[in-house]
Amino acid sequence: MKKNFLSRLIIASALALTLVFSIFTSNYAKPLLNAETMRLANILYENGRYSEASQTYQQLIEQGYIDSALFYNLGNAYYRQDNLSKAILNYERAAYLSPRDENIQANLAYARGQRLDQYDTKANSPLEQWTQTISTKMTLNEMSIVALVSFWALAVFFILYNHIHKPHLKKALRYILTFTLLIFTLSVFTLGNRIYIEKTYPTAVVTASSIDVVSNPGEDGISQFTLHSGAKVILLETRGQWAHLSLPGDQFQGWVPINTLEKVGL
Repeated sequence: MKKNFLSRLIIASALALTLVFSIFTSNYAKPLLNAETMRLANILYENGRYSEASQTYQQLIEQGYIDSALFYNLGNAYYRQDNLSKAILNYERAAYLSPRDENIQANLAYARGQRLDQYDTKANSPLEQWTQTISTKMTLNEMSIVALVSFWALAVFFILYNHIHKPHLKKALRYILTFTLLIFTLSVFTLGNRIYIEKTYPTAVVTASSIDVVSNPGEDGISQFTLHSGAKVILLETRGQWAHLSLPGDQFQGWVPINTLEKVGL
């Protein structure tokens, strides 16, 4: 009786978690890309009409279309117009949606190499480094799916473990359970940490040609260092028309007018 109750409880928990993940991923669901408008923008780009192409791509984004190819093409159009900051911004967005796309990564790396500000973007702590590494391999939705699938596998193996009485099978299932539990714990922890970092400390790109980073918000702030077009920063907080930022690793912090930045996340 106890085993049946426990099995039902595990199944109910798995269904509840599935529902939570479904709601979570549905928040990131976007309308399908307008193929005709995309084709028109591509034709404009191919004919060297980069300004018109970028405007058409931007219209799609403003209509709610979110697609890695769209941001990649927009990044290319801005790069052709020598707008390095907007090119990097859109390559970053494309890379977020398709982190394993080699063309996106190649163009992003090339554009980053042309920035005036060159600095180490590696995170400080091992946990942040792990999360950063995973984010370059998997999307947020993919990480959610891994966590969900591993929980379902854990539930199934646990039920089997409690209903099988053959010693050799029970021993094998014990090892499988341990491994599955490890995968589930790691995936949920990494997913939660990534969501926390992205929501609490979003990244942004400097869109001004250059900007002095000052010690406090306001015109009386003392200049501490200068950032240039295309620099990627971490947003710590906003206060009125000012943004508190840091470079990766928190080695340098300061305030800049908020209109000199644009968030990577949409």
